[in-house]
Amino acid sequence: MIPMLVFSGVVLVAALFINRMISGWHNQSLKAMKREEIALRGRLDKVGKDQKKDLVKLRRLRNQVLTYERMVDDKAMENGE
Repeated sequence: MIPMLVFSGVVLVAALFINRMISGWHNQSLKAMKREEIALRGRLDKVGKDQKKDLVKLRRLRNQVLTYERMVDDKAMENGE
């Protein structure tokens, strides 16, 4: 009876130790994932801002092209071409 109780106690302590190891690993993994998520969100925000700036640049360029096309068309109409 006593050896069975000792064995049960050893198994219980081993289970608690293993549980603590797994919990520690899990907490470290969660912290690492949170850091990675924060970094990815920062990159996403930066890319979103860059995309917005590029879109504005493209709109301005498009407007310039349209303006130049109209100027060329107007001159061609004046010259009778």
